[in-house]
Amino acid sequence: MIPQRGNEVVRESAGAVFASVGFALLFWLLGIRIVPRVGAVQTVWTIRLTSTLLMAAASFIVKQPVNLPRGEVRWMVLSMGAFDTGAFVLSNLGMKMEQVAVISVLGSLYGAVTVGLAAIFLREHVFALAVDGHRHYFRGNLSDQPIATLP
Repeated sequence: MIPQRGNEVVRESAGAVFASVGFALLFWLLGIRIVPRVGAVQTVWTIRLTSTLLMAAASFIVKQPVNLPRGEVRWMVLSMGAFDTGAFVLSNLGMKMEQVAVISVLGSLYGAVTVGLAAIFLREHVFALAVDGHRHYFRGNLSDQPIATLP
């Protein structure tokens, strides 16, 4: 959705800032506090179980049934969940090896890459404002990183 009025831009920008602070806190907690003490795999399963229980409770409260889709889509959803969980475990293993800064930047690109892949392979329509935002996002991530030099 492209915002049409100034108040919507402010509200959506505030939401984006709030989400970015939340992700920064999440990466910091995972990389510095939680993964080294609990473990990479255990952290992922704790987060997955907690979010599943919270979503089940929310769907029960609003009386909205949660069903897996039928047919081929079911396997797509299950395989996406398995690949996402595997990527999350690998990300946490990288954090356990004290590569928090590198993993945080790579992990933050996840959403932008997902939108790009959806546009390419699923022919999803991406608004010009979103394309421009992702362009700035990639530019900021690339310019913020030190350039590795060969010995």
